[in-house]
Parts: sequence; C-alpha cells; structure tokens
Amino acid sequence: MHFVQLRKLLLILLCLIGVTLQAQTLNEQFNQRDKEEKRQKEFARKLFKDLRRGQVVESPDTIRYLLDRLPSFSIYKDNYICTGFDAGHRISANSADALFQLSFKQRVTKSKLPWNTHLFITYTQLAFWDIYKKSAPFNELNYNPTLALGKYFIHNNRLIGYGTFQFEHQSNGLDSIDSRDLNMITASFTHLYNDNIHWYAKVTAPIVLGLYSKDIFRYRGYVKVGGDFRSSNDKFRSSFMLEKRGRWDFGFNFQLELAYKIGNLDNIYAYAQYYSGYAQGILNYKQLQNYIRVGIVLKQDFITFH
Repeated sequence: MHFVQLRKLLLILLCLIGVTLQAQTLNEQFNQRDKEEKRQKEFARKLFKDLRRGQVVESPDTIRYLLDRLPSFSIYKDNYICTGFDAGHRISANSADALFQLSFKQRVTKSKLPWNTHLFITYTQLAFWDIYKKSAPFNELNYNPTLALGKYFIHNNRLIGYGTFQFEHQSNGLDSIDSRDLNMITASFTHLYNDNIHWYAKVTAPIVLGLYSKDIFRYRGYVKVGGDFRSSNDKFRSSFMLEKRGRWDFGFNFQLELAYKIGNLDNIYAYAQYYSGYAQGILNYKQLQNYIRVGIVLKQDFITFH
C-alpha cells in the first residue's frame, strides 16, 4: 500500500518537474524570439538612418543585400485614423467625418530580377466614415491593390533614391451610377536628398476607366510632386503634396501633413492633415473640399509612399 502511494507521489513529482522544465524552455524560446525581434528592429532602424544619411557602403550589392534582409511584410503608405470637418462649410454632421487608411506591402522577391529590381504587391484601403450621423454609416470605401516593380538607385556606393513601376486598380465596390473604377500604370521616384529631406514625383497613365469615372482625371491629375521632412531625432515629421489637375488651368490639389511622435512609442505620431481640392476620394470627385483633420498615424521608418 505504501509502495503504491510512493510510486504515485514519484510520478506526480516527475510530471511537475517535466512541466517546469518545459515552461522554462518555452520561456527561453520566447525571450530569445523577443531579443531577435528587438535586434532586427535595431538593425533596420540603424540601416535606415545610415542609408538616409547617404552613408557610403562598400558596394551597391551590399546595399541591396542589406535592404533585402529586412522583413518582407511592412507598412506601405501611412496608416492613420483622423477626424475633422470641411472648412468651407458650417460645422455639422454633414460636413464633419472620420477618415482612416490601412496600407501594407509584401515584397515577393529580392532584388534579383532584371536591372536589380524586385517584385512586390501592396494593398491600401481608404475609408470615409460619417461617424457624426445617426447610425454612423460609411460614406465611401476605396480599395487600391497594386502589383509593382521596385528599384533602389545607388550612385557612388550611396543610396540616392527609390523608384517604382506599378499596375494599380482602384474602385469603391459600388454599382450603377455610384460605381467608380480606375485601372492605371504609375511610375514614381523618391530622391533621398539627405537624412531629413526626401523629394518625390509620381506620374499616372490611365488604362481603363469605368463608365462613371471617365472624367475623373480632370479633377485628380496625372502628375503629383511633394516632399517629406523629418527632424534628426525623428520626433517631428511633415509632408506636402501638389497635384496638377488634368485641366487647362492652374488648379492644383494640395495636401499638408504634420506629425509629432507620442512619447517613446515606435512610429506612432499625433497627426494633423489638411486637404484642399478635388478627388481625395473617388465617389464625389467633382466636389471641392477643404478638410482639416486630426488623429494618430503609424508611419514607415524608411521611405514614405504617397
């Protein structure tokens, strides 16, 4: 009887020892994973800062190798949520709204394609949300997937810019007279002037436009230019965009963005956006707007895409 009880006690002790050892192993694995993630983040942050500064690396292949080591899944355009009102109208539930954008990028290949390019896909969703109206309906959802080639431009062993060539689709998922769909080829180039300032330009060539989107580029435009500024400590960031509307006049769409980092949170900033012009969305693209919005934004570490 005592022997049976002793055997049961030993089995229980062995089980407890086994569970404890397994828990310790899992804890070590999690700690190791956390350390590796922190190491990768620090590596990426230092690499981005060095390359933005134009630091000389021993060869172009080294720059491409280092950039290809970064995580293949990342933020693409800014991810934000903000709320505000149209300054051209009296503030009401009809002139105030919320706007949020989700945008991600998945690199499919490394820089091994012809001309040292790489293949990537992106998805961006922009939502106009009438949160101050009864039942808070979504006024408009824009879907924007792309298939693209990217290329790092390197001169004298310095990274000086990044270019893309993309097939873009944009639509709002509606039918009948509210349907909007655009299929375009776009090309962009971002020049890394220094650690603090980047300039960019983007050209759009429409391929197929939906029946109710035929004249959207009279309001949207074929060419946009802009710039991004960041302080040396990454606390403050700002950008502007000018887009020449596709009409024979001097009309431009204009956007200004300001961001200030919240404490020590990684890439999370307090955010303000001003947009003046047409076609920020694609449903009511013929409507002139002057929106001021504030919120929060999650920003890309390296190059900001627009």
